[in-house]
Amino acid sequence: MYAYPLEETPNEGKRFLWGGPAALFFFVGEKRPVGLPDVGRGTEIQQGTEPYFVSLFDPCTNTAFYSAYKVKPTQAKNLGKHSRPGKGWNNPPGVPGVDDAYKIANAETQRKFNAELTRGHMNPSGINSFDPDFMRATFTLTNAVPQFAASNGRDWQVFEKKIKDYAKNTCGSPTRQGTLYLLTGRSENGLNAVPKPPLTDKFTVRLKNIPLATPRAIWTAGCCVWKEPGKRLGSLWKTERAESFAVMSNNHYDQSQLHQTQMSIINLQKHLSSGTKVDLFPGNKNCAAAINNITL
Repeated sequence: MYAYPLEETPNEGKRFLWGGPAALFFFVGEKRPVGLPDVGRGTEIQQGTEPYFVSLFDPCTNTAFYSAYKVKPTQAKNLGKHSRPGKGWNNPPGVPGVDDAYKIANAETQRKFNAELTRGHMNPSGINSFDPDFMRATFTLTNAVPQFAASNGRDWQVFEKKIKDYAKNTCGSPTRQGTLYLLTGRSENGLNAVPKPPLTDKFTVRLKNIPLATPRAIWTAGCCVWKEPGKRLGSLWKTERAESFAVMSNNHYDQSQLHQTQMSIINLQKHLSSGTKVDLFPGNKNCAAAINNITL
């Protein structure tokens, strides 16, 4: 399947492409996650014409099921070089009212809970701070979910910084030269049976009903893949190694209800399952191996 432009709306240019061969570049072993609930209805979108990363977009909720992105060693050394751009958000292709729906949803959240609802990056701008074009590409609502400010700040931002530091100083370091593959997504399976805040999920924008569903939880999984030199049967050999981590948090307006938790890839996959076997990194079985799990 070849990549080709989506039907464009005004001012969108060629920022969006249907998923194609280039999209596999962002998945370990060029294999997409399997078993995640409802992803069969998703539309895979390459973000930017390089592309810079890929998102699986859910047209039924106008949110991302997940975004897949990576940091190569040549990029890792420049992490932190560029500041977050002062850039507005781009609407999904063909759905010009989504940004307005976020504004209405935020007003509802402030009225109901005295809390803020934000546009939560799946692929965060900061992990792309090696290149300003990569950073700007993350500001699209095909790479976002409605995320309470309590969930989008503090502990979640602390963990995103840990990921950035790990990508630069460990995975992509001059000694390891690894590539860090990352997935960030949404889930309706929360932690510790915390109730999901009741929010409207359809908003009237310019006389149209725009769906915009707020997820119960968010998660990130990372797998660093690199090769170590060695000998095998007297010959020089390079052994592929992997190291992984994961985190999950409720999406809630109350900080005490987030229960953000680091966990193994295996445990995250169990949390994400709704009766099917989830495999986030089917392209490399070492990513989910318990022996390779680390805590950031």
